[in-house]
Amino acid sequence: MNPPSPAGSMPTPPAADRGADTGPDSGAAPALAAAAPILSLNNVEVIYDHVALAIKGVSIEVPTGGMVALLGANGAGKSTTLKSVSGLLRAERGLVTRGELKFLGQGIDGLLPQKRVQ
Repeated sequence: MNPPSPAGSMPTPPAADRGADTGPDSGAAPALAAAAPILSLNNVEVIYDHVALAIKGVSIEVPTGGMVALLGANGAGKSTTLKSVSGLLRAERGLVTRGELKFLGQGIDGLLPQKRVQ
């Protein structure tokens, strides 16, 4: 438990939250920083009907044990981005034309949707 802080100042976080055991001299690294991402999209581009560019240059990394929020206005490409990951673009005549999608370090571009969710 931390002692009460003077009025107007922020309380001091516990030693574990301050990174006391993950400093440069400790030899340890923060858990999420050291882990490879579970899912990564790198410079992904999607086109619908071989004409309409839907998303361009989307790059996302989801750290192992972490979460990522995908926010944006209507028509910004949120659903298209998720469809590119799940492999459901073909049903809507969409195609990933550039970039790479990886799950656990392995490319998933050529996998069928039912194999991606296994």
